[in-house]
Amino acid sequence: MLSPLHCCHYKDRKSLFAAKAGESSVVAVDGSAKMASVATQVAKNNGMLYDENVEAEQKQGSAQVISVVHTKAEELNQKIQVPQNGFDLLVSEWMGYCLLYESMLSSVIYARDHFLKPGGAILP
Repeated sequence: MLSPLHCCHYKDRKSLFAAKAGESSVVAVDGSAKMASVATQVAKNNGMLYDENVEAEQKQGSAQVISVVHTKAEELNQKIQVPQNGFDLLVSEWMGYCLLYESMLSSVIYARDHFLKPGGAILP
């Protein structure tokens, strides 16, 4: 199983796609409190929101794998325990509108350099 990191402005559902594809852990990151809240609700509505209070035995066979973190990619390691080996996959809509508005290229480059495993992939 891959461990994807989804850096996003949550206007899409890439985290849901990764979870539905069978990933064991998906971390969705958004710098906007409002959009992180929307992402949390979408994951919850789809039964995919990770809940640390649910016992491991109850999670077996469950799709509760999405953790939503309200932060910038540059501050992710201050908010969560990043996997020691890093993430296998970085998914981001990094270009923004017209390649300029909401461009996240610098955040994606930071996430690549600090959180992506050697040989990991960036999509799209």
